[in-house]
Amino acid sequence: MEDEKSKISILSTVIVIGFGAAAISHIIGFGPVIGAFLGGLFIQRMNKGRKLERLGIDRLKVLTFALIIPFFFINIGMHFNFESIISHPSLLLYVLAVAVAGKMIGTIIVTPLTTLNLKQTTLIGWGMNSRGAIELIIAEIARVNNIIPIEIYSAIVVMAVVTTLMFPFALKYYLRRYPGIMDERA
Repeated sequence: MEDEKSKISILSTVIVIGFGAAAISHIIGFGPVIGAFLGGLFIQRMNKGRKLERLGIDRLKVLTFALIIPFFFINIGMHFNFESIISHPSLLLYVLAVAVAGKMIGTIIVTPLTTLNLKQTTLIGWGMNSRGAIELIIAEIARVNNIIPIEIYSAIVVMAVVTTLMFPFALKYYLRRYPGIMDERA
């Protein structure tokens, strides 16, 4: 890769290492996500501090955002079961409440360990609620391996969407009610 020094060789090497690690991980039973993650760590360590790292990662981001991520969300949509949300609304409310409360309580608990005040850590908790990608990946792995029923899978998908949509409203509220909230000191 270093001898070639072309953008295509860098991207090809990154893809081969990532997919290869994902395949090996899948074969030994850890799942492709763990292997792809470890492949990414290997690539990072291999190219630490080199210009090649940036070129490869920039190209991979374009490929990922253009192809892989849309297919992931298409797959989620194809397996989502709207009827299970209608027939089990309490399950959805429970999943949503646990997700929001868990992130909010987690950020509030650490307030004394930081230089931030309670309003600031609460705002951070709202921001953390808007990050549902990991929940979707875990839910998809659990669905594929028949660990969770479609009702729970669908509730997690709706929870990820709802919590993502909640953050702009919470941010607008906090910024309007507490101008300069992130400039304040505890």
